[in-house]
Amino acid sequence: MKRNYIKGLAVSIFASCLGCAYAANEQSVIVVKKDGRDTVFNIDVENGFLKTTSNALEICENANSNTFTSIDYASINKVLFQGAGTGALKVFSDKSVAIFPNPASDFVNVINYEGNGKCEVYSIEGKLVSVKDIEGKRITISDLASGEYILKIGDKSFKLIKK
Repeated sequence: MKRNYIKGLAVSIFASCLGCAYAANEQSVIVVKKDGRDTVFNIDVENGFLKTTSNALEICENANSNTFTSIDYASINKVLFQGAGTGALKVFSDKSVAIFPNPASDFVNVINYEGNGKCEVYSIEGKLVSVKDIEGKRITISDLASGEYILKIGDKSFKLIKK
């Protein structure tokens, strides 16, 4: 069993932890608090993530459940990533607008966007294909044909792969 330690969580990061999952779609994250208590989170690598803010670590085991856990940095001794699988865990800073999963077939989740609730989907050639609503931090893409698109959310653009 392999344990990867992460210290200094207050820095803004956007990274992936590769090679750290128990099941094909889960990553175990253990938060060890200063009082000695451990909390284990089994994060779905497709729909879950970690997010660093200026004063807390936010954990979402599965965005489909829309449940988030926030833990103040002051109470954290260390964070462990445990396992030896091949899953990739998403870690976001509090300033990074991001989408996941990507590639996707039915929807993508949007992190850290507080805009007007609309986004634009362009073909890879730059032609406007659709204007979509961001509903509950989620964009439905099931109506798009399989292929590559540019998704524009506010002033950020992302390459989106529709399965």
